[in-house]
Amino acid sequence: MLSILRRKTPKFPTIDLQLSVHSAVSVAQDANAGAAGALEPILASHADFDESHAGTGALEPILVSHSDLDESHADIESLYTPAEQLKNSQQSLYFATQQNVDIIKIHSTAVPSNATSATPHPTVAPEQPRQTPSDSPISPTAPSSRRHHTSRMHRHHEVVRVQNHIILRKTVQFFTLLAQITIFTTTSLGCITTFILCKYGRNLPDYLFLTTYNPQVISRLYDRLGNPIHDLAEERRTYTHLSDIPPILIRAFLSAEDKNFYSHCGIDFISLGKAIVQNTLARRWRASPLGSSTITQQVAKMFLVGNEHSFTRKIKEAILAFRLENCLSKDKILELYLNQIYLGLGSYGVTTAAQTYFNKPIRDITLAEGAFLASLPKAPSHKKTRYQKVLRRRNWVLRQMTQNKVISAAEYKAALSTKLPEFDYSALYKYCSNTYYVEEARKELIRVFGERAAYNIGVEGTLTIHPKIQALTEKTMRHVLEKYDERHAWRGPIGAIDLPNTPNWAGKLAQMRIPGIKMEPAVVLATVPTLQVGLHNGKQVPLDKNVFSPKARSLKKGDVVHVRCKKGRWFLSQIPEVTGGMIVLDAMNGEVLGMSGGYSFELSQFNCATQALRQPGSTFKPFVYLAALENGFTPNSIVNERPVSIPIAGGGFYTPHNYNKSVYGGPMPIAMGLIKSRNVLTVILANNVGMSHVTSIAKKLGVAEYIPNELCVALGSHETSVMRLAGAYATFFNGGKVVTPRLFLNVSHLFGQQNMVYLPKPALKGGKAEGVSCSITPPYSFESLTSYNAHESGVRNDSIAHMKELLGRCITEGTGRQLAHLQLEYPIKVYGKTGTSNNFKDAWFAGAVELASPTGANELIKYKRPIVFVIFVGHPIPKSMGMHEHGAKVALPGAKYFIRKLFDRKGE
Repeated sequence: MLSILRRKTPKFPTIDLQLSVHSAVSVAQDANAGAAGALEPILASHADFDESHAGTGALEPILVSHSDLDESHADIESLYTPAEQLKNSQQSLYFATQQNVDIIKIHSTAVPSNATSATPHPTVAPEQPRQTPSDSPISPTAPSSRRHHTSRMHRHHEVVRVQNHIILRKTVQFFTLLAQITIFTTTSLGCITTFILCKYGRNLPDYLFLTTYNPQVISRLYDRLGNPIHDLAEERRTYTHLSDIPPILIRAFLSAEDKNFYSHCGIDFISLGKAIVQNTLARRWRASPLGSSTITQQVAKMFLVGNEHSFTRKIKEAILAFRLENCLSKDKILELYLNQIYLGLGSYGVTTAAQTYFNKPIRDITLAEGAFLASLPKAPSHKKTRYQKVLRRRNWVLRQMTQNKVISAAEYKAALSTKLPEFDYSALYKYCSNTYYVEEARKELIRVFGERAAYNIGVEGTLTIHPKIQALTEKTMRHVLEKYDERHAWRGPIGAIDLPNTPNWAGKLAQMRIPGIKMEPAVVLATVPTLQVGLHNGKQVPLDKNVFSPKARSLKKGDVVHVRCKKGRWFLSQIPEVTGGMIVLDAMNGEVLGMSGGYSFELSQFNCATQALRQPGSTFKPFVYLAALENGFTPNSIVNERPVSIPIAGGGFYTPHNYNKSVYGGPMPIAMGLIKSRNVLTVILANNVGMSHVTSIAKKLGVAEYIPNELCVALGSHETSVMRLAGAYATFFNGGKVVTPRLFLNVSHLFGQQNMVYLPKPALKGGKAEGVSCSITPPYSFESLTSYNAHESGVRNDSIAHMKELLGRCITEGTGRQLAHLQLEYPIKVYGKTGTSNNFKDAWFAGAVELASPTGANELIKYKRPIVFVIFVGHPIPKSMGMHEHGAKVALPGAKYFIRKLFDRKGE
C-alpha cells in the first residue's frame, strides 16, 4: 500500500453520493414510473474487477471507473426504469442513513491527460442486450431485495475502501507536514543558536576561576581573650563548605529558588516557558516580570555578568550557565551560591546571615529560621514595618517545601506557627568598635596585604589589646583632657535653636549627639529663676553650679550647650580643645595593651599616639643619663651646675636655663640632675659625654630613626611619637631588651598554604626572640606585623639597673611625687618621668608600674610583668597650653588616675 501511496496519484473529480441520491429521487418523481435499473451490470462489472484485483492494491482502475460513472451520470440513470431508479434511490438513502453518514464525499485524483493515450480506459463492460427476468442470473423465484442487497454491499465496500484510502493518505500528509515543520523548526533553532553563540558567546568572562575560587570573606580581629572586636570586609561573609550546611537549610533554598536544580542542565525550560506565558498574559514584561533563573544562572550573574536588566545579560547568563554545568559539579555550584548570595544587613552567605539575624551558628538553624533565610534573596531586608510581608514570604517557602514533599504536614504546621524573632540591629556591630587601636591594626593589615586583600582574604588576627585596659586607657585620656579644660575659660554655646518655630527641638538635639562620650547636647529652655535645659529625649533638667557656671551668665533661651550628668546631677560642660595620646604596653615583649589617640574617635580620627610627632621634653633626659653611665659616669658622679653658654656649629652660643631661670644647683650628683629634672646640668653632662653617644643610644632604643647631634636635643627638642617613646622606655624595665611595640599576637590566613602564619612564644630566653613563623604565599610578609623582635640593646645590665632605680626615685623624690602614695595603697612599684616642651606646648608623663607583691593584686593584671605607659597632652596644632601647664600638672594626674583604676578592686 505504501508503494502505491508514494506514487504520484492522478486526481479525480468528486462523486457526491448524496447528490446522486437526490438526483435519483428527483428522476423518480418526474417519471412516476420506470423499469428496474440498468446499474447492476455496471456494478457487476466493478465487482468483477474488484475481485480480479483483490490483494493487488491497484485502486486506480476502480477510481477511473467511478470517474467514467460520474461523467456519464445521466446515461446511467437512463438505463433504469423510473421504478427502479426510485427503488435504488430509496435503498441508497436508507443505506446512507443506516451508516450514520450525512455527507460522504469521495475525493479521488483525476487521470492525467497522457494516461488516456498510453493506457486504455478501463470502462464499464460493453452494453448487453436487456435480459428478461427469465434470462437474469438471479433465480426468478428469488426476491428482488437480494439483488438490491448485493448492490448495496458492493457500494458499501467501495465507499469503505475509498474512505480508508483517504484516511491513510491524509495521515501520511499530516506526518509529512509534521516532519517538515520539525525539520524547519530544528534548522531555525540551530541557526538562531549559532547566531546567538557567535554574537554573545565570545568575550565572555572567564568562568574557570570558579573551580579554585576563594571568595571574599571577613577579616576579623580578636582581642587577647578571644573576643571579636572588629570586622574588616567589603562583603561580610564567612565561607562554609556544603557538607557543613544543615540539609534543612539546603532544601529550603532549593524549594524557594530552584526545585529542579539537580535535574536540569543549567536552564529550567519548563519554568522558563511558564514564566514567558504568565508574563505575556499578565503584561508584566515592563513592570516586574516573573523570573525563572536557576541557581546556576544566579551564580553566573553574581560572579560573572552582573545585575544589568537586559535581555543581553540574560542570554550571556544562560550561555555561562551551560558552561558552568559542564565544568563544576552540582554540589560545588550550590556551595558557591549559598556562600555568595546577599541576604541583607550587609550579610553575604548563609553563615553570616544566621549570625546576623539569629545570633547563632548555622548548624543550629531550625526549619522556620531556614525558611526565613531562604525567603531573603527576593527581598533581602527585614524591617518592622514590613513584618507581615516577610512573614508571608517565609510561609510561602514552607508551603513550597511541603508541596515538594521536603517536610511533612506536621512539620509545616509547627513551623508556620513560629513567629519571626525581633532582630536587635543595634547589637549587630556591638563588638565592631571604631577605636584608635582598631584603626591602627586595620592600617597595619593594609600596609602588609594591601587594602583589597586585607578586606577579602579572610585574615584572622588576634590583637594584643586587653579589653579592660583598653577601656581604662580611653577613659584616662578623656579624664586628663577634661580636667585641663575645666581649668580654662568656657568657650560659649555650640549653636542655637529657634524654639518658637522649632517644636521638635529634641530631634535636632539627637542628631547632634556624639557616640561614645557621656557629654550630651542640650537646649536652654529657661534662665530664671534657674537654668533649665532640655535633652535629646525631651526631658527637662536644671543645671547645677560648677566651674563653668559663673562664666555662663550670658546664656539665653535657645542656646545649645553640652552638659554632663554626675551622680544624677547635670552640669555645664564642653568638649576640650586640647588633644592627646596614651599607650599602655607590656615591657617584656612590646605588646600594646591599650591605646587612645584623642578625646573621641568620632570627633577626630587623627591618632595622636602614633601619628603625632611632638617634642618629648624632659622625658628624653633618661637617655642622656644612660649614655653617661655607659661612658664611665656613675649615679654619684659630681657635675657642677652653673650658667653656661656653649658655642654651637655655625656660630653663636647655646645657653640653657632651668625651669626656675635664676636657680642653679652648683656641684651635685648626676642622679639629682635626673630626679630634679635640671636642664642646665643635663646639657653640661651631654656636652661632656658627646651628643653622638646620646643620639646613638636613643636611636638604638627606638626613640626616633633620625636624631640630630645638637645640644638642644638633650632637653627633648627633637620629635617623636608616643608609641616610640613607650617602646624605648620598655628597655629600662625588661633587662635591657629592645622591643618594638606590636599590635598582633598571631595572624591566621584562611586560604593560605598554612593556616597559622605566626604564633609567638610568651617568654624571652637568652635575650632572643622566640616564635614559630609559618610561610605563606608571597607577596605577603608578616615580619613587620607580628615580629617578636626583642633583642639585646648592647647596653650594660648595670646601667639599665641604675636607670630603673633613678626613675623610681623620680616618683619618690622628684617631679612625680604625686604618685608616691600609691605605692603605699597598693602592692606596686611606680616609675616615671614628667616632661614639658618649650613654652608649655606639650606635656608628658612616661613611666611604668609593676607588682611589688602578688598579694592582694587586682585580677585585671594576670601577669607580674611591668606595664609601661606614656601620656601626652597638647593642642592639635602646637601652641602654648598656658603658663605653668607642665607635665606634672597636666599629664601626671592622668597617670595617677590610671594606676588607681588599674589596681582598684572596684574597677574590675
